[in-house]
Amino acid sequence: MLPRSKRLPKEEFSHLRRVKVLLSTRKSEHAPYFLIKYKTNGRIYNRFAVIVGTNVDKRSTRRHLWKRRFLARLRMWPDNGKDFLIVTHPAITTLGAADLAQMLSSLGKELFSK
Repeated sequence: MLPRSKRLPKEEFSHLRRVKVLLSTRKSEHAPYFLIKYKTNGRIYNRFAVIVGTNVDKRSTRRHLWKRRFLARLRMWPDNGKDFLIVTHPAITTLGAADLAQMLSSLGKELFSK
């Protein structure tokens, strides 16, 4: 689990209308298994939120497992003052933990080189 300061507050994306606005105003990176939306937040550290819906898996333990896998890798990204919203696709269940780690590290290098 991330410290509270590094979590993107639920209030910023909890209401459906706000989610549509957030998703439309942020820059995005697409991967075959997930979507990353990001924007600057005016702080010196990054904040993260991972959305793993019931379309990925009906069991909450599995959804939480995917969320933990994402956050474990995202925690290693360097701080540069951005908010990241990760939305998973149902096909992520076919991905292994090592593949996810590799995908996130390469995507992180790409994002921070911009």
